[in-house]
Amino acid sequence: TPYKIPFYCAQNLPEPNAPGYYKACTKSITKILEKHKGKTFIVTSSLASLENFNKELEYEISEKGLILLSEKFSGGIGKIIDQYESNPEKSILIGGIYLLERLMTGMAEKSHRSPNTLIIQKLPFDVPNDPLIQEKSKIFEDPFREFTMAELNLKLKRIIHTFVKTIDNKLPGNLFKN
Repeated sequence: TPYKIPFYCAQNLPEPNAPGYYKACTKSITKILEKHKGKTFIVTSSLASLENFNKELEYEISEKGLILLSEKFSGGIGKIIDQYESNPEKSILIGGIYLLERLMTGMAEKSHRSPNTLIIQKLPFDVPNDPLIQEKSKIFEDPFREFTMAELNLKLKRIIHTFVKTIDNKLPGNLFKN
């Protein structure tokens, strides 16, 4: 059975390090939120992104009567999940992959309450100057292609599979085949 998942890719955004990047992203995200409202998770790739989106979206979200739950700003993961579960229809979550996985794992039996909109701010590459990543990269002839892209591919598969499986917990465990 094919599964149809809407996909949106923002166009004409500035480079991530350019001035105005987060404002432009916020504008795109706000358009999505106008349509989907709550039950939305925004995956960020770094603490700086998390902080910037929290700052940029805080006003936009409250103006729409929605609740912004942001990792590091709204409490610990347990508190954020509890707050989300108390009002999922009006909740917008911002956080990293770990928060998404914890939330979705806890929602397996409550799929009617789980997020139904997933926004990935940018591809969640590993931090290249992390000593563990640097050490692992040494064994590859082409570390970017053979290690970094492979790790990214696995992360994206895990994110999407966790998300889709929670929405429709009848999905087979082998949604992604190599």
